[in-house]
Amino acid sequence: MEKQEDERLNPRYIRPADRFFVFQRDRFTCQYCGAKAPDFTLHIDHITPVSRGGTSDAVNLITACEPCNLGKGAKRGDAEEDLAAKLDLILRLKTARARKAARGEKAVGSYPFGHYPGEAETVELMKHFRADGLGFDRIAAELNRRGVQTRRGAKWGGNTINVILTRLGAA
Repeated sequence: MEKQEDERLNPRYIRPADRFFVFQRDRFTCQYCGAKAPDFTLHIDHITPVSRGGTSDAVNLITACEPCNLGKGAKRGDAEEDLAAKLDLILRLKTARARKAARGEKAVGSYPFGHYPGEAETVELMKHFRADGLGFDRIAAELNRRGVQTRRGAKWGGNTINVILTRLGAA
């Protein structure tokens, strides 16, 4: 019982009922890019970060897919500016998704790495290198040396390898 009380005193703690309410309210859809469960792991994002005085009340929470939510941390700036910027972004993204839907186009987030042709072989190569004990930066360097392209044609980085293998449970 003590653990539950400690969790509730933690400002980052989100009650399961509130978490489900936010997912339901947002239709299990990332409010930034439109990615949906079960194709993507969904997170709860604090509109105003707890580190900047935000609460874990439903009005300060929004559904975000893992790629949109992770790695950004608490941004600097005014809490009201954060809220206004996020709400503006959400409105623009919803409008863009509606335009795409009206044209009959699919409007969802990107598929996980390994989905498209040729990517499965790259993932297997990453797993092989990892099994051989190579670190993420070394794997990235080896893929770059071999000329293996990322989805966007950029150079591989250790963080990208880490994210891909972690999502696949192979880190």
